[in-house]
Amino acid sequence: MKYLSIKETALRWGISEQRIQVLCKARRIPGTIMIGCTWGISEDSIKSADAQIDSRRHIQKSVEDKN
Repeated sequence: MKYLSIKETALRWGISEQRIQVLCKARRIPGTIMIGCTWGISEDSIKSADAQIDSRRHIQKSVEDKN
């Protein structure tokens, strides 16, 4: 099985390296392993659904508050 670095995965998924590190630490990406002090992400892993705040909901709320 081939493992990708955080940098390779970030480029592949179009998100930041820092976000990949956070997802790995939270065990949100299946198929990750620690290789020394570096994360290895399985080449077969798929991008997990992100649980960050949906900004559209935030914008909608602030517009409603102003009215």
